[in-house]
Amino acid sequence: MAVVFDELHVDIINPRNAVVSWSIEPTNEPLGNYRFDVSRSQDPESEFVSKVTGLRNQYYWIDSSPDELSKWAKSYYQVKAYQVDSSGSLVPGSEVYSAPISAEVVPSALGLYKIYAKQVVYRQTGIGRETLVFRRRGSGQRCPECWDPVEQVVTKHSCQVCFGTGFLQGYYPPIKVLVKYKPSPSANTLDTQLKEFNYTEGRMANYPPLKPRDILYEIGTGRWWLVNSIRVTEDKRVLVSQFMELRQLDSQNVEQDLQLPILASDETIQSMWLVEVQ
Repeated sequence: MAVVFDELHVDIINPRNAVVSWSIEPTNEPLGNYRFDVSRSQDPESEFVSKVTGLRNQYYWIDSSPDELSKWAKSYYQVKAYQVDSSGSLVPGSEVYSAPISAEVVPSALGLYKIYAKQVVYRQTGIGRETLVFRRRGSGQRCPECWDPVEQVVTKHSCQVCFGTGFLQGYYPPIKVLVKYKPSPSANTLDTQLKEFNYTEGRMANYPPLKPRDILYEIGTGRWWLVNSIRVTEDKRVLVSQFMELRQLDSQNVEQDLQLPILASDETIQSMWLVEVQ
């Protein structure tokens, strides 16, 4: 059974980088046996040229030499998924192609400069922490374990299949970014029982766009954070940076069972040095 593409996006994140991201509909297929190639063209119907091949366990690619940004010309991207055998050879007949897609919004020259300048400062000063962003699924196949189709509600918030989201697999594969975290004093709240909470604020650049209830994993500290709320800055209605209010998850939260990639290898998950400075 071939995989099916779920979502495909192209986002211009600075003057030198465009991000092509995709997701696969939930499946029982072992996705570790699949590879992804990305091609680019200025014609949505033909002349696609391969730009990267053999991506494994990675669902986005940063084009560091995109075609010149213009109102009159567009770059189109297409992703190919295919299965490989134990020797790494293509399994015949397993190829699946996404529909061609281009960036919907191109930031202004000033907006691109703001994003780029902030990224340079963060990268050079080292004030950001490597973080994995898990975006919460909002569509797709419903969870077979805890979704009540009659009441349209999740019946088990600690579900290991959907992590309480109601959608199979719960979250999209992670994207590695840089986030600046503020110091976070711990606090107790007295309810029917004593509860300990740890809140903080984080800042990051424009990609990926976050939503409340997304999850962040702070590499190196082992901390998991839930996004409570988000404030953004924009340039001509185009996202430039994001300010998040975060709550640390405790050890009982099922989200901490999300699968982490092998962080020791840059080939496993591509770093995206997207950052924010005030």
